[in-house]
Amino acid sequence: MEMYFKRMKDEWTGLVEQADPLIRAKAAEIAVAHAHYLSIEFYRIVRIDPHAEEFLE
Repeated sequence: MEMYFKRMKDEWTGLVEQADPLIRAKAAEIAVAHAHYLSIEFYRIVRIDPHAEEFLE
């Protein structure tokens, strides 16, 4: 499982690094402005996904 997480992390890191810096900055701004709502929505979705539990441990 550890290798799976590393592969996922590396894949997402690569995708983020390819994004235009202005888009990354705007996404960060939006995430900060809406952090509370985004965290609520994230956990709402994760709790109903039968495969997500393993990622929260």
